[in-house]
Amino acid sequence: MKFNFSFWLLVLCLVYLVLFCSVKNYSKELINKKQVFQNQWQKLNGPFGGQGYTIRFDKNNSNKIIVTDSFAGIHISYDRGLTWIESVNGIDARTGRAGDSVPVFITTIDPNDSNRIWCGVKNAMGVFLSTDGGMSWQRKDNGLPEGTEVEIRGLAVKPGDSNTVFAAGDLEEIGPFMGSFQRTQGIVYRTTDGGENWMQVLSGGNLFKDIIIDPNNPDVVYVDSGIFDRQQLEKLEGVHKSTDSGNTWTQINNGIKNLYVTSLKFDPTNSNILWGTTGMLPQFETDFENYDGAIIVSRDAGMSWTEAKHGRLDGNKQIYSALGISPTNPKVIYAGAFGFFVRSTDGGMTWKELGFGPLGSNAGHPIDIAVDPANEDIVYVDSYIGGVFKSTDGGETWVTNAFGYSGAETRGLAVAPDGESVFVTSRSGVFLSKDKGINWLPVGLGDIELDELLSVSPHPTDKNKILLGNNQNGKSSIFLSTDGGMIWKTVFMIQGTDPHFPNALGLAGSVGFTDIEWSKSNPNIAFASCAKKSLLHDSIDSISWGVFKSTDGGMTWQNKQKGIPGFKNTWSLAIDPKNEDVVYVATNGSGILKTTDGGENWTQINNGLQDVTTFRSIVISPVNSQILLAGNENGQIFRSEDAGTNWQAGSIEFKPHDDVTSIIFNPVNPNQVFASCDATGFYVSNDGGINWEQFNDGLLVRDVQGLAITPDGSAVYASTNGGGIFRLALRGENLILTKRQIEIPSNAGVDAKNNIAVGITSTSSSSSSTGGVESGFSLSITGPGLDGIMLFENMLAKTFLSIGFDQNLFTNQLLPSKVQVSSNLPTNAIKIRPQSFLLTAQDSGKKVTIVVPSLNKLGKIKAINDLFGDSPPDSVTLTVTQTTQGMIFLKDIDIPVN
Repeated sequence: MKFNFSFWLLVLCLVYLVLFCSVKNYSKELINKKQVFQNQWQKLNGPFGGQGYTIRFDKNNSNKIIVTDSFAGIHISYDRGLTWIESVNGIDARTGRAGDSVPVFITTIDPNDSNRIWCGVKNAMGVFLSTDGGMSWQRKDNGLPEGTEVEIRGLAVKPGDSNTVFAAGDLEEIGPFMGSFQRTQGIVYRTTDGGENWMQVLSGGNLFKDIIIDPNNPDVVYVDSGIFDRQQLEKLEGVHKSTDSGNTWTQINNGIKNLYVTSLKFDPTNSNILWGTTGMLPQFETDFENYDGAIIVSRDAGMSWTEAKHGRLDGNKQIYSALGISPTNPKVIYAGAFGFFVRSTDGGMTWKELGFGPLGSNAGHPIDIAVDPANEDIVYVDSYIGGVFKSTDGGETWVTNAFGYSGAETRGLAVAPDGESVFVTSRSGVFLSKDKGINWLPVGLGDIELDELLSVSPHPTDKNKILLGNNQNGKSSIFLSTDGGMIWKTVFMIQGTDPHFPNALGLAGSVGFTDIEWSKSNPNIAFASCAKKSLLHDSIDSISWGVFKSTDGGMTWQNKQKGIPGFKNTWSLAIDPKNEDVVYVATNGSGILKTTDGGENWTQINNGLQDVTTFRSIVISPVNSQILLAGNENGQIFRSEDAGTNWQAGSIEFKPHDDVTSIIFNPVNPNQVFASCDATGFYVSNDGGINWEQFNDGLLVRDVQGLAITPDGSAVYASTNGGGIFRLALRGENLILTKRQIEIPSNAGVDAKNNIAVGITSTSSSSSSTGGVESGFSLSITGPGLDGIMLFENMLAKTFLSIGFDQNLFTNQLLPSKVQVSSNLPTNAIKIRPQSFLLTAQDSGKKVTIVVPSLNKLGKIKAINDLFGDSPPDSVTLTVTQTTQGMIFLKDIDIPVN
């Protein structure tokens, strides 16, 4: 056969083309995928927070507790709240700006079968049933109203008949509304076939919340109407009762003075006795009578009501938003509200007023209270804003109880220069993690009280100095800490009557400090941006203050708004790293502005920014001050290569109405840039911000409010709205999430008054008004342990510290102080004796012994290998915690290891 050279040449050419195209496409695929990181995003265990709503004990397994959160869904604890596991498999309802919040309001356990659990969601029609104890869920909502305005707030299963279930809730006002709270109208539905079909049995002019069924007469049903943060659309309803399983209803409000009835529960031993709470937060002058709340009781099945407790003991008004009764001792009753908690041990005859929540935090509004079935002094609270809290002494002190569960609405985020400490702000306050985000401590001591916080900024060279700005719900303040974030002092206030601060009481609404930045070239200088929401909920259309500047390390501030046009609402700042006089600001409605004289004059630099004039973020390249990146409200990132004279849009437009909330450069690779959006998550660029790629693997909540990166570029952190903090390891492995922090029970006091401290330094020389104890850590630590500890191959190592009162820091008496010493090592790798002790004027010092096993034994401890690999640790960190008169102060000590 003759060889056909032309034919085979054609075949080879075709094969080459195919292979070339394949390789080319494969190469293009590699280029597109080169941004995909080795690790996925990792959700960290905090900080605590969320929109908690209900908490339920399983009556057949008291170790099992279920909580709901309108951001984070359902979490179940099998160890009485020590740790939590998410349980949302099959719950497909989603809300939120990014469409990934799991908005569960209510859950209830079937009294006939504890494996059957029901839950209802908000702003996304849905009732779901689990038949396997919460492991999986199936939708059961045929016949319920459709639409995002539907909210299910209460569920009840008929005793003896699991097929009959009641669902209470509301239809929420849709669209723009005045004030902070929507108006609602109430709905109650019933199913008699296990959720296959639902029928409406009651409607009302205000939302319906708790629905309960008499366990002794299951045809008797009660439902209350009201919650602290919603208004009625038509009229107030109070309490309704049905005696025929929901076919007909009657209002039973005889004796109820405030018809915002926020909770309703049976006496566990007598269903003719019902307890409730009343009250609502006022929005306008006409609402103030609704703030006058009470704890109410009926002893005749709802026919008449009396007030067991009205307002506060001092005569001031007080709303009540939640109530709980001991299932074993009905004389023990708890009730709570924002910053306030009460307990009765005599069936409501007398009440003790307590604070709610641990020191240093905003624990939020209690929505549900559950008393441990085995111990009347152990009480759990699920709180709106705060999440889950626990008290083991009847509300006298509190700890957070949320390891593994966070629905926190986090905002500002910063990694300290040491790369280990991470600060984050949220609606629950300010938090500090000293172990890269594994464990979190609320550190809102000082002037912060119950503020919701927004921006946080550690000093670039002084690790003890941090600036903090509050959200629009506070007093429009800037706080300064000079002790590493443990205690905060107000250094600037817009709202208020202090003559030292500018007074803006003539303006409606309050200002939130959206960004605070320190100058790297002159660290005495800092700038702050601010924005103000109007009475039209969530809109920015009121005049703000532009920019503020400090030239003395944050101690005093001056307004710098000359040349800023429009309403002067500003979102983000960037200071030239080599010239503190050159500053850029991203504004709401006026584009990008620039000053070259330290803020004295501002000029718009919008050439090339197209028609969009609202920008949420701006950043300067750390190696080339001519390169700027700015992100707008429509998901676009613009780039300038000439210090803002001209702008060019990036290659990818993310999504309309998708705010670019943060842009940061990798400090060790300036070509690598990261960006976050509040609807589509996280993006990365490897060419200085020209081309971008999305990366959301493991990022369960894509409503990202801020980004921060470690100084060595090894990890990026993301603050999310409703999911707490996430971490992306750029080098190395993900963190091992182990609960190491032992929280000392504390009480922030009524209205968080115990959070307040005089002074601002950790070793203050000025006495507080509490009789001699200083507003900070006031212990002296000496001894050979400070010089280090020598490890031996086959011998244990031993040293000691002397811990006692620093006599130079006390001007009056030595107040008793509880001291605890803990370590960053596992307990089987270090022994500290004693770990806890009391210092008094008579016994003012203690010797603390530290023992570490031999190198051979250390090498066999798995947790040590997980933390440090084959090499022993270079140092051991001891945390010394001082608790004095309810206030907590901490100091870390690094002990070198040789």
